[in-house]
Amino acid sequence: MGAARMGVQKAAQKPLRGIKAVGKSLPVGEVAYASLKQAIVKGDLHPGQRLVESKLSAQMLISRIPVREAIKKLEQDGLVEKLAKGGFIVKNPSREEIEETFGIRAVLEGFAAALATTHMNQAILKRLEVTLEWYRDALNHGDTAKMIRLNDQLDDIIFGASGNRRLCALIGNFRDFISRYRRVLLTCLDYAAISLADHEKIVGAMKEGDPEKVEQLMRRHLTRGKEILIRDMTPEKSFEEDREETLGNTSEIRVLIAKPGLDGHDRGAKVVAHALKEAGMEVIYTGLHKTVDQIIRIAIQEDVDVIGLSIMSGAHLPIVEKLMKLVGQEGIGDKMVIVGGVIPNKDIERLKALGVAGVFPGDTRFSEIVAFITENVGQP
Repeated sequence: MGAARMGVQKAAQKPLRGIKAVGKSLPVGEVAYASLKQAIVKGDLHPGQRLVESKLSAQMLISRIPVREAIKKLEQDGLVEKLAKGGFIVKNPSREEIEETFGIRAVLEGFAAALATTHMNQAILKRLEVTLEWYRDALNHGDTAKMIRLNDQLDDIIFGASGNRRLCALIGNFRDFISRYRRVLLTCLDYAAISLADHEKIVGAMKEGDPEKVEQLMRRHLTRGKEILIRDMTPEKSFEEDREETLGNTSEIRVLIAKPGLDGHDRGAKVVAHALKEAGMEVIYTGLHKTVDQIIRIAIQEDVDVIGLSIMSGAHLPIVEKLMKLVGQEGIGDKMVIVGGVIPNKDIERLKALGVAGVFPGDTRFSEIVAFITENVGQP
């Protein structure tokens, strides 16, 4: 009897396979790996940035061995790459990787959004609308970090509503890749506002109960992001090259950048103003909430060559119609009018019919705006 009891006690003391102690710290190499991976995914370590073991170990207060192990693991993950002459850098994805990833995302996320539409209810719609309102507020305040979080939150609500766990898991596999570049997209020229407009359309189609429309809108949204990311990660020319080509022709051009109406988002306008200044133009920025009358008065006082309107509110047609009427009344038709912001494709020709010389949606390259102004100022 005593021997049997001892056998039971020994069996109880034998450790079970696969069970690890709880509450103990992770190995230093794992901590280093998680820390570096988070920094890459968040965009703190940007593509092309060199990873120097000695510098990282000194900053993380650990030896170089766990740092080396972490970097090797990140290489296996495809987040860093080894240089021919030695050392590692944060990997910049190829055009093929971006196209493949976004192509798969378009299929998976489009399907998930369509499924979510079939399961939609008032509680989920309310969560989406509240998140959109928070996103709108973050956009108006230029809070990129908050916009990134809310973008993730919108995705979580939509994909969770699909009710398909396996589909959500497949989408989750691409999250690290996408998170690295979401900051690039949301700080792009007015793309944050375009992303908001896209999500508003998606939610609107969900309210209508139209899964096919929702799937099309989601795919279109992802395609736009892919095109901007490819453009920014693999540009045909650097901004400095574009600037050198145009600088000699822009030194006498005066441009007024104006924010009409109640639109409170001016990040894109300021970025464009800076780009035009870098190209050698003289730029006058009106600030927020200007009336059309004020804009015309400033344009006359400053004797500008170009009146540029940045409009994110969706009120571009009535604003431009009123402005062009005043342009005619004041006899300043020689001043070229251009418009940028959240402009649907269907409205571009309507704006041009009103007398607008050039229309630039939010994903336009700076060099295109500079080249257009340079080539067209002074033209009849």
